[in-house]
Amino acid sequence: MASERFEKLKPKKKKIILDSIANCLSLKSIEELSVIDISKEAEISRGTFYTYFNDKDDAISTFIKDKENEFIKALKEIILSNKGNLFKSIIEAYDLLKNHYNEYHKKISKNILNVVNSSVLINYIHDTMAELDELNAWILDNTDVGKKYLTTIEDVRNLMELINFTISTAILRLSMNYEITAIDYDVKLKINIIKNGIKSKLSKED
Repeated sequence: MASERFEKLKPKKKKIILDSIANCLSLKSIEELSVIDISKEAEISRGTFYTYFNDKDDAISTFIKDKENEFIKALKEIILSNKGNLFKSIIEAYDLLKNHYNEYHKKISKNILNVVNSSVLINYIHDTMAELDELNAWILDNTDVGKKYLTTIEDVRNLMELINFTISTAILRLSMNYEITAIDYDVKLKINIIKNGIKSKLSKED
């Protein structure tokens, strides 16, 4: 986890450092990448780097977490603009990701996906669990899912895991150069199945 000193940096400085990590990930594999590479790209000393992060993995985890937070913020804004319609919002959020996904992001994604079992992603998952539960609670209170279908945060957590798997699979396929139309169809089909599956379950219980 990034240090308190890093968190207190001005947004512009913080963005420069995070963008530098992204640039490095687009040029080198995580195994090849070094603290010196990131420090040079960010134009900071190696000593300063270690006042912000514990090590290279910590820096990369911080970058991934920052992108996750950006997506969560955008998702909330989309949900509110759609007056709580979660499933419509998920499709729009996917379209937002897809439209911003280019060769630069593809290189970064492939690099990270190549080390799925590394401490980078393990640390990221551990550090974001509490924040994702906060998102689940927000979704329960602010969407039609909370009003119509589900009643507990655990229900929402299970639902969001399915949705997250759908979006993650789509990003993986984008990085592997699958046809966009095929990916779009797959995402919309899966979201529709998730939505109608919830409705079917409720109707059987009724």
